[in-house]
Amino acid sequence: MGDVSYNKLVPSENASLAHDTVQYLRELIKLDTTNPPGNERIAADYLAGVLHAAGLEPVVMDSVPGRGNVIARIKGDGSAAPLLLYSHTDVVPVERDKWTIDPFGGIVKDGFVYGRGALDMKGITAMQLAVFLAIARERAAPGGPPQGRDINVAAPADEETSAQEGLGHLVEKHPELEAITQNLSITTLRYVPLNYPLNSENREAYLNKLNETLLN
Repeated sequence: MGDVSYNKLVPSENASLAHDTVQYLRELIKLDTTNPPGNERIAADYLAGVLHAAGLEPVVMDSVPGRGNVIARIKGDGSAAPLLLYSHTDVVPVERDKWTIDPFGGIVKDGFVYGRGALDMKGITAMQLAVFLAIARERAAPGGPPQGRDINVAAPADEETSAQEGLGHLVEKHPELEAITQNLSITTLRYVPLNYPLNSENREAYLNKLNETLLN
């Protein structure tokens, strides 16, 4: 399996973004957040750690012990409506006898990332995280793009069952979270047909389009 040369798979300007996305996805897959019971706090803590390391200030909130929800914001100047990047970190149960690899191994094989949640929905979480961080870096750089809209990212728990310990909890119990409770443009792009080959034109189009949207 070994290392993957992303420069051979995507244009050079996207190679770093692709590399980061795949690394985030592999780490997320390794965290067993099967719902039930959930245990999404381990994923929330991982995401918060990555965001903290980039100089951002994520917030992690448990609806009940072990059911973690993470949000973060890149503050803009209010010149455009805020944007929420929404995903979720729980996954459906695994029938291990039907898997030929470790479903929580985060394995890269033949140009694909394998594991529970690669498509639903940790792949999108990883993409959004990579782009969110890229935009934060670009805005912070000298001579960077205008601040524009607030950009918010939310990766709650409990989408696969009731959502009451995830997005429902944030809306009901934390009205101070404007990123969740106010009217926003919400993007998941969940139904883009990715299939997760590392050289996917669909994935490249996703990253380019999302990057373009956030910079406007």
